[in-house]
Amino acid sequence: MLTILGLLAHQELPGPVDSQAEEVERLKAFSEELQYRQHENLVTRLTEIHKKLSYVGKAAAGIAGVSVVLALVDVDLSFEGYETSGRSLNSGLSTGLHAVSTLLTALLAWTIVKFHELDYERLRIRKTAIGPGFRRSPQFYSMLCELLLFGLHCPPGCNFEFSFRQLRGRLELSLAEVTTVVMFTRLWLVLRGARFNSRWGSLGVEDCCTEFGCHAGSRFMLKAYFQSRPFLVLSVSLLTSLICFALMIRILERPYAIDNGSNQDYNYVWNSLWMVIITMFTVGYGDFYPQTHLGRLLVVIACLWGMFLISMLVVQMARATMHTQQESRAFTLISNIQRQRQIPPTAARAVLAALRYWRGTGSYADILDALIVFRKTTHYDTCSQSSVRTTLHLFEENVTIDLEELTRLSSLLREVMQRLAEVQAIQQVTGKHLSDSLDHASAVVRELEGSEID
Repeated sequence: MLTILGLLAHQELPGPVDSQAEEVERLKAFSEELQYRQHENLVTRLTEIHKKLSYVGKAAAGIAGVSVVLALVDVDLSFEGYETSGRSLNSGLSTGLHAVSTLLTALLAWTIVKFHELDYERLRIRKTAIGPGFRRSPQFYSMLCELLLFGLHCPPGCNFEFSFRQLRGRLELSLAEVTTVVMFTRLWLVLRGARFNSRWGSLGVEDCCTEFGCHAGSRFMLKAYFQSRPFLVLSVSLLTSLICFALMIRILERPYAIDNGSNQDYNYVWNSLWMVIITMFTVGYGDFYPQTHLGRLLVVIACLWGMFLISMLVVQMARATMHTQQESRAFTLISNIQRQRQIPPTAARAVLAALRYWRGTGSYADILDALIVFRKTTHYDTCSQSSVRTTLHLFEENVTIDLEELTRLSSLLREVMQRLAEVQAIQQVTGKHLSDSLDHASAVVRELEGSEID
């Protein structure tokens, strides 16, 4: 018992209530400061990752563009002297270009791997990544697909020819030409690289999209630019599509045109560009057309893509010609004022046509035309005169009855006017006789008065 009392005596008593409240406030402030520091560290890490993604995207876009240009140069060099000595496939210059292309493809593969690793890290920090690790995430499978697609190229010393049977001959294509056509898909990396270097790919935009449950990817950037600058996006898309499709069709159609003696000369890139223009705009003059199966497939894709771009251009042109809310209100007010000014003249024409018909100098068609104009002015009717006549002829029976009634009333009015004219004539004759009689009576009265005076 004494031991327990001793322990209670040596135990510290709890402090006052004020000191406990201060301790709670201090813990809350410390927790908030810790959360702020954690958030600041996350923002710093996201900023660093965003900068790295920007650099890697720029590098991938540059490598993709350079590799496509080198592949086009190699294909053009292989056609020098093709009509006389055949295609030079594995020359010294061609082998050097293929070696450079292999090196660029390896660098491109490294940028693709680095990009997807950084993108997974960015999504993991934002807690939107799926999967326990990078190798089990969707970014890893996207990376594999891009490596398989964008890694296609012609290695040095491996350029050989393929032979395809066409409807009217054979098509000889080299591996470099086939891979060059496929390498045009690398231009997608240019668009993806522009995502992290534009104002629609910043951290603030990503935070806003994450808050509203959407993904701030390349599609969001395209939609945003299309909403803000539609004509610029459509113009760049149309011009880029024309150039890319023209170059690819030239690669596929030129060997067949030379080997089979076609009258279509694809040595000039302007001829293939002309064919793509008349195809994408769905004109199709027929002076240039694809003769190979691969060329036809590519032209079908170009036609569908061109129809999409042209339809979007038409929609944007329609939106550009539409009035804003303020312009629409001003236009309505001005139209109402102009129509109000036109009402008195049209009403006067209708009344004048009715009076002429009543006097017998006009026709019912004149009245109908005047009423049609009056209806357009007063009822804001924008339909044509023929449609108004069609609408009025739906009531043909009533109109016929009204016409007969108007004819009967007009005949009665004519008879009344004739009777009134006759009465006026009789009144004039009677009045003349009466005035003569009065004059004679006054003369007789004056004579009688004179005789009485005498």
